[in-house]
Amino acid sequence: MEHGIGNETLPSCNDYDGFTPVQTIFRLFILPFVVIFGITANIINIVVFLNKNMKSQLINWFFLVLSLSDIFVLLSTFFVFSAPVILENSADFNIVKQSAKILVAWYPIAQASHTFSVYITVIVSVHRYFGVCHPFLTMRLSRPSFVRNILIFTFIFAITFTIPRWLELRVADCISETFKSRSKMVLPSKLLVNWFYGLIYKNIISTIIMFIIPFVILTFVNVKIIMRLKASNIFRNDTTLYNNVLRSEDSCRSSYRRSNYDKSTRNSLVSESMNNGLGDINTLLEYKKHRGSTVNISIASNLDKNYLSKKTDSKDRSTSAMLVAIVTLFLMCNILAFILNMIELMFKVVYYSSVYTVLVEVSTVMVTCSSAGTIVMYIIFGTKFRNTLLSIIFPNSQTYQLSQQSGVHSIIRRENRSRNSLKRTDTRNSDNNGENRSVNKEYISDGKKVKKGEILFGSQNYITCLKMEKKSDVV
Repeated sequence: MEHGIGNETLPSCNDYDGFTPVQTIFRLFILPFVVIFGITANIINIVVFLNKNMKSQLINWFFLVLSLSDIFVLLSTFFVFSAPVILENSADFNIVKQSAKILVAWYPIAQASHTFSVYITVIVSVHRYFGVCHPFLTMRLSRPSFVRNILIFTFIFAITFTIPRWLELRVADCISETFKSRSKMVLPSKLLVNWFYGLIYKNIISTIIMFIIPFVILTFVNVKIIMRLKASNIFRNDTTLYNNVLRSEDSCRSSYRRSNYDKSTRNSLVSESMNNGLGDINTLLEYKKHRGSTVNISIASNLDKNYLSKKTDSKDRSTSAMLVAIVTLFLMCNILAFILNMIELMFKVVYYSSVYTVLVEVSTVMVTCSSAGTIVMYIIFGTKFRNTLLSIIFPNSQTYQLSQQSGVHSIIRRENRSRNSLKRTDTRNSDNNGENRSVNKEYISDGKKVKKGEILFGSQNYITCLKMEKKSDVV
């Protein structure tokens, strides 16, 4: 009788649509396993990014925060989608009553964490875009204080934007015909059923903020980064080929006469690389800093190829490739949700039709996979991440100890192989220098003093092998 007071006026909990068989299958048998894997993977990500070898790069701060955000996305996804199915099928009445409260509590958290995760992905992509395409500008944007402020601002934005989400659902009393007692159920609030709110906030603003802006920015920067990586790869291969040509010749005069070498292609590639600020230029600047301020920015014929490709360029390319993979995963996993959202805006959808229900559940699983699968991209494309993870898993193994020399984190076995190759190169160069020491004097071309075999970056941003005349021959 104590539960019968006023029960006549309460609606039945069974009057409202429950979970369809398709929803039950996805939320009970598929989604929990994705969530468990994702939480475990992101915990591993956090451990790796907190390693002292990883914290030295500011971009890893973004990845660390992204992993924390993804954990909240995965937890909230479980409590919003899977937990209600599990709890409502429980035989314990007290557990069933908690289902509605859990859903209402975690729903806004899911929205806020998803918003934060999306815009962290956008920010780290833009940051990497400047690093690849505008390296001198990114030096100003890579201060720790700037990165910290950006992260704080993004967090505040995510919370502020999702404040209305806290008011969309409410817990209401109902009569459970299964237990013949008063229970709880989730109903839309007056705000959620308001036509103006649904049109302005949910349809227009949310679509622009959560789909259009991120998709446009991520697609743009992803394409730009891929283009720069390809151009950088061509430039590096072309420079390596040209250095090999110089090594095979006795002087720059003979290499200048090599008709089978396409100088016009080389000039255009280098010009594009200089104008777009690829990572190779940063490497040259770093080389200048190590060798002294009096050294011209040039690529000498005997410049260490390992110094260019393995120390700076390889690390930058690995980070860029890893980020491109993460953004591609994000776009692929969110494209179905974007399409369904646009369909809802343009057409009247029967929400519980079998086809639409399957698509919604598949999109939910795909969005969850976006947060759970980042570790796969880190391992495949992130050399430094992979080596750090191996050193954590095998702390006593000499095979996976990280090399700390010159900031290059690589497996010692590979490093030793590189050093042996470098020694052989130095031996050949020293022999060549001994033979040509008598003729390695100052030459002059167009009034400029240069050294034989040196390739200069000219004022017009191109590399050319100068046709040189001995200073003594100039009248």
